[in-house]
Amino acid sequence: GNTAVKEILTLGGEFIDISTDFGPLKESGIIVVATSSGDVNLIRPDMVKSGAIVCCTSAPSNLHADFAGHKTIFSFDGGLARLPENSAIRFVGMPGDGMSYGCLAETLLLGFDGYNHSFAKGALAPAQVYRTLELAAQHGFSLGSLYLNGRVVLN
Repeated sequence: GNTAVKEILTLGGEFIDISTDFGPLKESGIIVVATSSGDVNLIRPDMVKSGAIVCCTSAPSNLHADFAGHKTIFSFDGGLARLPENSAIRFVGMPGDGMSYGCLAETLLLGFDGYNHSFAKGALAPAQVYRTLELAAQHGFSLGSLYLNGRVVLN
């Protein structure tokens, strides 16, 4: 099958395991899923350790419907930003309810500030993250609601 690609990074003394293999899911307390797969059943609750926090940033979500209502795993689809008050993007495939995909929100913020390139390409520096947060506060963007299977789990 699938050959695991792993990198171990040290951030403040903590280890981050980046993998293309499912094995580490059973050992991890915090899991962030980011794929280009359209498989809505790619990751099931039985593949994840009890007590884990699971965030899927893929669109469509790769989290199986059985995550909904699961008692011992907190799971949600991430990557949403709340637009400034009374703003909406009405376009096919957009999340609606005053939300935007985080990547689009970042592009809008950088455009508002006159940047002509995206921070999402190439190496990411902490200064870019802080600048994006400053721009979000300046323009009224905030963290979006946490959804799972199209339903709000935390607003």
